[in-house]
Amino acid sequence: MPFRIIGYDGASYRSQLLEERKEILPVMTIVLYFGTNRHWYGKKNIKGLMKIPEELNDYINDYEMKVFEIAWLTEAEIDRFHSDFKIVANFFVQKRKNKNYIPDDPTEIRHVDEVLKLLQVMTGD
Repeated sequence: MPFRIIGYDGASYRSQLLEERKEILPVMTIVLYFGTNRHWYGKKNIKGLMKIPEELNDYINDYEMKVFEIAWLTEAEIDRFHSDFKIVANFFVQKRKNKNYIPDDPTEIRHVDEVLKLLQVMTGD
């Protein structure tokens, strides 16, 4: 996965270079992990995926991806959201804690179609 992220970020920077922008904007790619059974278990950086001789380690650039484990967020972290994503995040946290969880969040969803499509894809339901 870290190599895919490098590809995405590199493509974004290349696109900016081809546009001959005066200022290159930073690219930030994040991974949203919705797993409820376990924490993210894959390597998050490229050095973790390669065998690098110790004497070369300082010369090899590492690239670490940012993974946000949605189902493992705390209540305080969820409360920081002010969009429909708060409902989505809460759903996955509750689903992790209770496999038989039936949504009962009274919060009005502003983007109903989009939220339902996301939940359908992520839950296979």
